[in-house]
Amino acid sequence: MKNILFVCTGNTCRSSMAEAIANHLVRQKGLAAEFSFVSAGTGAWEGCPASPNAIEAVKEYGLDLSFHKAKKVNSSLIDNAELILTMTKGHKAQVAALFPASLDKLYTLYEYLGYKGKDIEDPIGGDLAVYQACARELKEAIEKLLDKLQLEWGGA
Repeated sequence: MKNILFVCTGNTCRSSMAEAIANHLVRQKGLAAEFSFVSAGTGAWEGCPASPNAIEAVKEYGLDLSFHKAKKVNSSLIDNAELILTMTKGHKAQVAALFPASLDKLYTLYEYLGYKGKDIEDPIGGDLAVYQACARELKEAIEKLLDKLQLEWGGA
C-alpha cells in the first residue's frame, strides 16, 4: 500500500478535507488496498477538531469529518509517506526546511499534477460557500491525482 500525506497549516480545513475526500474516492474506485491518505498541519494544534465549515462542506459528498483530530506534521508521518502533497508552496518550503530528507517525495498538490504556481487557497475565515468551493477544488484535483497515481504506481 502506498501512503500519501496531505499537509496544510492547521489540519482543520484543507488537508483534513483532502484526506477524507481521497480516502472516499479510493474506496469508491476499489483502490483502498492500493492507496491510503493521511493529513497533518505544519502548525497544527494536536487534537483540534476540523472546522465547522469543513465538516459541513464535505457532507455534500456524504463524508463525516466530525471525528477528525488535527495532527502536527512529524518525522513518523514524513517517513511513512511515499508521497507528500502540500496545499501551498509555503507549506512545501516549511516541510522541506523541517525535513530536508523528504525533498525527493515532496510537492504541492498542483505541482505534482503538472500545474506551476497554483495553490489550494485557505478557506479559513470564509463562509460555507468558500469551504464548499475549496472542497470541490480538492475533489477535482484528487480525481486527477488518483488517475496519475494509478498510471505511475499501478492499482486496480
